[in-house]
Amino acid sequence: MKNYIFIIWIAFFLISCASTNRIVEINDSYKEIKGIKLIQKPEASSSEKIGSFGGRNQYNLDSSFLFEITKNGQSSLIAEFKITTSVSTDELDSILFLDLDNEKIKLVSVKYNFKQFDRSSSSSTVSTSVENKSTEKGEKSTQAEKPVKTTVTHTNSTENNSYLLMKREFVIPENLWISIANTEKIQYRLYLGNDGIDVKLNAGQTRKLKDFMSKALQIRDANLPPTPEGLKKL
Repeated sequence: MKNYIFIIWIAFFLISCASTNRIVEINDSYKEIKGIKLIQKPEASSSEKIGSFGGRNQYNLDSSFLFEITKNGQSSLIAEFKITTSVSTDELDSILFLDLDNEKIKLVSVKYNFKQFDRSSSSSTVSTSVENKSTEKGEKSTQAEKPVKTTVTHTNSTENNSYLLMKREFVIPENLWISIANTEKIQYRLYLGNDGIDVKLNAGQTRKLKDFMSKALQIRDANLPPTPEGLKKL
């Protein structure tokens, strides 16, 4: 039974990884836009060590890359980072450092969104009535005794667990597309307030991102307007 559960867990893990590390084609005939999208869930941890054992805070972060090209040949590439934290944390900073083989490139966010999710506290009350018919010893009663009802109340409550979903979007300039496609090591650095967050890609995520960039370049080049006869190289 344990082996069966383990196999199911491994299968679920592999399916989850595949669904968050694959390239999806986009073909919107209404907006006349074509493109591709890549969604990943890389490892994200605090750059500062904490505690006596030197551990690091782990963050729930999702990244996505969206390449789109319009009917007239205009192309764009947007990187989006979403992080889920407690409400008490600082804002996700507008600066992203893109580390390509130890060459650090600074990008500034073009769009910021956030949404707070509140799980309202709930409580339930259970009342129990107990009849008490006893009288003090030696006491005489001149009328029928009336039972005394005592109510005991138990309250079960759930604490309010609120969390914040923050999203930053960054434009990836065209002059970086070839660099990313040919980079061996890719890493990001984000900031939550003044705290640095290191975002690392594993080998599979790195290969998929490079493949995504290569496909984006192929689509862009295939949709470039033809070169005028007078500007062609002989």
